[in-house]
This record gives sequence, C-alpha cells and structure tokens, in this order.
Amino acid sequence: MADPIRIYCDDPDYAETWIDIAPRWTQADIERMYAVKDDEFYAFLRSKTVAMHIQTNGDDVLTDPAQLTDEGTADVDVLLIAWLGAAMPRAVAKRRALGNASARLSLPANGTATPTTPTTAAPVT
Repeated sequence: MADPIRIYCDDPDYAETWIDIAPRWTQADIERMYAVKDDEFYAFLRSKTVAMHIQTNGDDVLTDPAQLTDEGTADVDVLLIAWLGAAMPRAVAKRRALGNASARLSLPANGTATPTTPTTAAPVT
C-alpha cells in the first residue's frame, strides 16, 4: 500500500504541526470532500487521517484523529483550523501529481523516439 501523504503547516510558529492523509482517493471521495460541512467535515477528515501532530495554543499536542472535532480543536489556533481545511485538497493534489509522473505515453514505442537518419538538403538556387 502507498505511504500516507504528509502535509506540514508552513507557518514558522507551527513548524512541528503535520497531518498524514490516507493515500487512496476515489472520485467519490473527492466529491464528498467538497460537499461536507461542519460535523460531516470533521468525520470525513477523521476517516482520511492516518496520523497527526497538531499543536494547540497551550502545551498540548493533538495526536489522535478522534480529537478532530469541534471540542477537540477548541484550543487550536484559527490558522491551523484553516490549514486543516486545506489539508485534504493538498493531499489530493499531491496524489494527482504522482499520477502524472507515472503516466505512460500512448505512443507506439512507449514514448521512445525513433532514430532518424539525416537527409541531404535540396540545393539552394
């Protein structure tokens, strides 16, 4: 199975914050990701979260995906709440980029160029 997709927080104050998102996504998952709101969002995020390390405004760190609820994230900076909202789309984008890198060209020789022999040029008049 593919490795989880790790998304780090880019803010220097939260450099130790990351979330691992499941690597397998279907088109139905993507449609659901854009449709869910409120409690459904957290439920879907929990279902796609493999591991996490989310700093709170106190000295605590959220490490259990079950903590991804309104109550569980009550002491998390609003910057990180927005980051969590973008984590799944970023993971999907990374996954799609991997697919582009492994795509095969649909050419007869699997993308290899056929060597050509130089021809003589027509005389210039």
